[in-house]
Amino acid sequence: MGQAAWKGFALSLFDYKTAKFVVAKSKKVGLLYRVLQLTILLYLLIWVFLIKKSYQDIDTSLQSAVVTKVKGVAYTNTTMLGERLWDVADFVIPSQGENVFFVVTNLIVTPNQRQGICAEV
Repeated sequence: MGQAAWKGFALSLFDYKTAKFVVAKSKKVGLLYRVLQLTILLYLLIWVFLIKKSYQDIDTSLQSAVVTKVKGVAYTNTTMLGERLWDVADFVIPSQGENVFFVVTNLIVTPNQRQGICAEV
């Protein structure tokens, strides 16, 4: 019984199953299936992991940074807000992430809003 089980196991290695789970009892097709699996596995282990080390691929592109510094003040005179003096803190916004450059082109102002101590605290 033990020898028959091993023979059945050895022969089952050469079975090929399709999507409908039809077992094709063909040694040629089963052998082709297992050789294809082994080829893919060896490709991954030897070429991808050992030779090319693709799992630790690094970016070799040029890395650079541009920092802009804004100096001075701006003066505006509008009918809604009247005369207003803007300093660097008003029109420069810190970067929000990597590879980002932001230029203020529009500003929504709430009239009569001022910095101070909150009355609710």
